Amino acid sequence: LALLGVDYVDLLLLHRPCQPAGSPRGPATDPTASNNALWKGAQRALALNLTRAIGVSNYAAADLKALDGPTPRVNQCSMSVTYHDDETIEYCHQHGIVYEAFFAMKGCPFSDARVAKIAADHKATVAQVCLRYILERGCAMAVGTGANASTVGPYAKENLGIYSFSLSADEMRVLGGVKQAE
Repeated sequence: LALLGVDYVDLLLLHRPCQPAGSPRGPATDPTASNNALWKGAQRALALNLTRAIGVSNYAAADLKALDGPTPRVNQCSMSVTYHDDETIEYCHQHGIVYEAFFAMKGCPFSDARVAKIAADHKATVAQVCLRYILERGCAMAVGTGANASTVGPYAKENLGIYSFSLSADEMRVLGGVKQAE
């Protein structure tokens, strides 16, 4: 915290659950015990007022169910029109955990005719439809405006345009069925 020049952080996230032995992402002899040890440390940081909230990132429903102690406030995971973990999203909704999407635009199918038609029907861009889909799923999202200073203004305006329309149940079903092009 001293390096950041702050007394506390608003949100402390555990980056990902520990993986079982043999995992290419790094082994843990007992992933559940390891996850709970880390979660206990996050709870300690909260108790010491070093953070206002604690959460996780990249946790599946099974990982969340195995955590001991208070429910995470946030589960930040990859989510887009073409990739969504419906079981984990539902689990988070049922347990009051904010499901926060990252990589929302990475999985936006800009060349998909179905998505383009939905965008045209709403006088919106495909990017706006992709972001609106996440909101209508009841999820928050972490999106930016790019690193190019010349596009920040237009991208910010486009991002805010997602609040000017809603998607129908039929459109949500179509979007939910779009898969990543291989």
